[in-house]
Amino acid sequence: MQAACGTVLHSTSVIVSSDGVLGKAGKWRSRLAALLLLAVAGALAQREGLSILQASDLALGTGLQMWPALLGVCFLPWFTKQGIAAGLVIGLACTFGLVAMELQGTPSLWDVHAGVWGLVVNFTATVVVSALSQGGDTRSHRMRFHEVLGQGKRLGPMVLIVPLVWLFFAAGPGAMIGNTVFGNPNDAASWLFSMPSIWIWQLMWWGIGVLVVWYLVAKFDVAEAEEFLK
Repeated sequence: MQAACGTVLHSTSVIVSSDGVLGKAGKWRSRLAALLLLAVAGALAQREGLSILQASDLALGTGLQMWPALLGVCFLPWFTKQGIAAGLVIGLACTFGLVAMELQGTPSLWDVHAGVWGLVVNFTATVVVSALSQGGDTRSHRMRFHEVLGQGKRLGPMVLIVPLVWLFFAAGPGAMIGNTVFGNPNDAASWLFSMPSIWIWQLMWWGIGVLVVWYLVAKFDVAEAEEFLK
């Protein structure tokens, strides 16, 4: 658990310090970001009454706020960095505020997840701020990256089909098949390799996921994007 937490803290601090609001930062800023993230995680862990389910709920809502940034990188070069940053900050603030209200007993609005409301506000802010911050050389710089990704279109539908199939069976409804395919979950004697069926299923599909990443990198030329943009 400590090794996993260390990896997550390090990668997140690099994202925040190098690619986020802190700009091109040195080691001390990366360490500061990691310290702040650790302080927030520690405060949440010490909060009385906060269950693992509630913490996971907050993590899900937080992760949803990255969708506009992902759309901007892959499909919408019209989004600007100012729009993405503004939407991310506002979306996170909305998500945290609604989750805090739910922890105090206030029901969610229309029974919609707090992260979804945050995403709606996030996307709206991203569109508005991006519309107001167009211009300059940033659009041409972003288009160079999109041109690299566009080279993958020559592969046809497989570039889209392969990841979607993997997501369906590894993290989507198809994972339900893994509950019983390698043994009865309620009968340990039937388990293959003395492991629950769902464990083997997940290990198998996450191993396939490594091959899927290789396929996208090698065939979609993602590995050459950094070299291309230099």
